[in-house]
Amino acid sequence: MLEVMLTAEQPLSLGVGESVGNLTRTHRHVPGSVLRGALAAAWIAEHGEPAGDPDLRNQLRDTFERGVRFSPLFAEGSSVVPLSVLRCSYLSEAACADVVVDTAWDEEGTDCPECDGPLRAGRGEVEFVGADDPVVHRTRVALNPDGTARDGALFTREALNHRDGGTPRRFLGTILTRDTETSWLSASRPLLLGGGRSTSGLVRYEATPGTAAPPTATGRRLVLRLVSPGVFVDAAGRPSDVPDLSVLRELLGVDVEITRHWVRRERLTGWHSATDLPKSEEHAVTAGSTYVLELSDDPDPTDLTRLLEHGVGLRRAEGLGWIELDRWQPPPVTAEDHADGSSRAKAAAFAAMLVRTGHGRRILKELRLYHFASHSDKAPSVDHILGRPVFHALDEHRRKLLDGLMRSKQSWIPEVVAALEIQLRGGNR
Repeated sequence: MLEVMLTAEQPLSLGVGESVGNLTRTHRHVPGSVLRGALAAAWIAEHGEPAGDPDLRNQLRDTFERGVRFSPLFAEGSSVVPLSVLRCSYLSEAACADVVVDTAWDEEGTDCPECDGPLRAGRGEVEFVGADDPVVHRTRVALNPDGTARDGALFTREALNHRDGGTPRRFLGTILTRDTETSWLSASRPLLLGGGRSTSGLVRYEATPGTAAPPTATGRRLVLRLVSPGVFVDAAGRPSDVPDLSVLRELLGVDVEITRHWVRRERLTGWHSATDLPKSEEHAVTAGSTYVLELSDDPDPTDLTRLLEHGVGLRRAEGLGWIELDRWQPPPVTAEDHADGSSRAKAAAFAAMLVRTGHGRRILKELRLYHFASHSDKAPSVDHILGRPVFHALDEHRRKLLDGLMRSKQSWIPEVVAALEIQLRGGNR
């Protein structure tokens, strides 16, 4: 096993499926398939094209396919929030960040015990602790063959900022590999990840031998969480929402039944850089999907480790089907994140969420007007403000958050306005 660290030296544009209009979105982490593809490109550049050499093809397969798995890599302070987990919607107090209600463990709750705000379920998205939104937008124009700008050809590409405050952003993950193939994969080297590699995507790759911590024994009840998408099929090869029970039974050595599950679906697409062709589309279950397994007997710790290393579903060598079995906890919040009592940091996080809607400037204008009007007896109602056209584009979740802010957190509004101004002035739109 290798413990991997990527240190970003340039912004990372890790495209999510196909572009929407003129906008190309990015993952908020480094998928295992992206790391695998970048390492394979480096291997071919070093060893030569394997197409006409059977020995080289076997070496390539040994290094990247046979018993080798690449985990997703997450930036420090980020994590996939499981669908079974409920957390505070407003995060109005510092302690709200620590509130976790995991319904997969039969925990219950409807309101945050710290601020009495509502709880919301995770959506399998990668969330960052702290105030800084890691995603920046870079707008470019396509060029004609003569180097002049092409009319009507502006496009925007999302990218992960390569700096976290004043320090380079680091991504951590794992490569499971046999000892015979560790030497090449453990060598440090520069890599190029994602799209726009002429001006972005440069990282420093470092890998060191490590040992996985054994999973915590949980008796005959096991909670399995996906931290990367899973591709599942039934006996007829049709897409399925659940992993293959026969494989789970074989790996764990006991009978297994799935008693509850929390699932979202997605379509996986991608681009194969070596052939410059799109990958085939797959129906998949998203990261964060959670399954409660009931076992007929206590599993052996060795079998639990084998399940972790094997993963679930198809295309596991590409980083899919990566799982965790331990109880989920949010990434730790440092003292620096809440040095100001968390109010400013949480207001900035709320502002970043509004900026990501794409309507940050118009929302800023409305919030500023509402704040000024709230000090007079002619202030419009919250319902009147939220009924304005600019807010029609917000989804239900964001409308509820904004409604709660304006009704119950008046002291936050000037801080959110200030944070919106800072983020928009910095170009994070």
